[in-house]
Amino acid sequence: MSEDPSEPDKSKAKSQGLLGRALGEASDNFGRELAPVGVEAGKVAVRATNALLKTASAAIWGYEKIQDWIEGKVAKKLEGISEEDLTEPDLRIAGPAIEAMRFANDADEIQELFAQLIASDMQTALKKSVHPSFVEMVKQMDVADSRVLKVLSNSPPQIKYTQRIFSFPDNPGAYFSPYFNYTFEVEGLDVHQIERALNSLQRLGLVEIRKGSFPIDPGHAKKIDDYQKSERFEKIKSTFQAKRSDIEKDGIYSTPLGAAFSVVCFAKVK
Repeated sequence: MSEDPSEPDKSKAKSQGLLGRALGEASDNFGRELAPVGVEAGKVAVRATNALLKTASAAIWGYEKIQDWIEGKVAKKLEGISEEDLTEPDLRIAGPAIEAMRFANDADEIQELFAQLIASDMQTALKKSVHPSFVEMVKQMDVADSRVLKVLSNSPPQIKYTQRIFSFPDNPGAYFSPYFNYTFEVEGLDVHQIERALNSLQRLGLVEIRKGSFPIDPGHAKKIDDYQKSERFEKIKSTFQAKRSDIEKDGIYSTPLGAAFSVVCFAKVK
């Protein structure tokens, strides 16, 4: 059976129609100067799309590139959502998010966060979890931050474990820490990159690290116990001629704000 050559056009029309339904009424607040987008972009016949794309018309990416992004990434995330479950976007979110795309054209993972944020704000079920500050948070994140937060959002609370060396005869309670690691891994990142990302996520209020307080988890306990029995642990201890060495454990938790961010920007189901 031969393929219907009109199918790609139908798919695109469906994508545009879905986006138009979600955004259509929002553009009324912009006044008559925002005429239907047909005047400026031919087939894209939605005033709302025009309203949102206007902010990017002189951007680094340019009008057509942003237009493709909205019709592709954002509309694709709305596929399968019924019209009854779609709602108007908050332009305090959609507008700045699209504007920020000027500077995220080389970071696919950050683009995905912006796209999912806008798409979530257009869904009745997720809109209540969206906060305008999320746009600024995404703007201040890099790819490492995004990867670390995504891993944390899909796992139980984690632990940072640090080997402490006690080797000061005159001050038995004094120690230093030549080695640390985590009970989780992130593809493409080493422990120092993960540490920097966690510092960034703490600053944004998305993650909390609790000193000396940690989750009780058999998997975490085994990983830490295995390290404490390892040759590396003993080698570090002997290298510094430590009288004793132990492990300090700090818990890594998502904050309530971080949990909401993950639901919205990673489409994480509660």
